[in-house]
Amino acid sequence: NALGPQGFESLARALEKPGAARISHLHLGNAKGGDAGSASLGRALGCNVCLSALYLQNNGITDDGAERLAACLATNRTLSELHVDANNLTSKGVAALATAAAASPFAVQPVSGERLVALGMGRHPRLGACSPLLEVGDAVMVRLVALCEERVSRRLRVSGLGDGEAHGGV
Repeated sequence: NALGPQGFESLARALEKPGAARISHLHLGNAKGGDAGSASLGRALGCNVCLSALYLQNNGITDDGAERLAACLATNRTLSELHVDANNLTSKGVAALATAAAASPFAVQPVSGERLVALGMGRHPRLGACSPLLEVGDAVMVRLVALCEERVSRRLRVSGLGDGEAHGGV
């Protein structure tokens, strides 16, 4: 699974595309992405709306890579789990990630396909013939879909820090 920085860059480009594959969990442990790879993924996470868990254990990420990943947490709304165990982080890199996670403590899980189908069926002229949703305007439906999104607490998992410290989940 040694993708290296170039493999991470290719994945990042795929995640950045509109209508990208609806990947929710990406496991890249031991993939040798390093700081360059984490920077590529951080850039992609700024616009990706599907990924909810990213596993980057043992990738040689240093404080520089952690700071680049931290920057994405300000704009990414869906990433709820970030695992950076067994990398070369010191307390500086951990602090950057923890500060970013604290500034935006909740991630938003998109509305499930089943819920969207149910709402759509309720507005269909034939299927929802007796549904009260037929009388609801488009603006109200958009707001209703937004209310169906689920807010979840972000989890940051770090252990085995490079400066000799050891921390559990944050």
